[in-house]
Amino acid sequence: MLLEYYWQFYYIATAQFPHKLELVTRGTRVEFVGNLTQVLEKTDFLVQVSQSLLVNPKNITSSCFS
Repeated sequence: MLLEYYWQFYYIATAQFPHKLELVTRGTRVEFVGNLTQVLEKTDFLVQVSQSLLVNPKNITSSCFS
């Protein structure tokens, strides 16, 4: 059900507490129990850019690399 709104996802990152992830969307920031590997296996629209971060490339408009 939640994956119906994939176009609103910005990123999923590891949270401050063990075994928790933080989902950030256009209007929401929530924490839930899980791990990035499981989320990546269940989605086809997120890309792993680091050990602790999955992003939705459709919502990347620029980068801040110098």
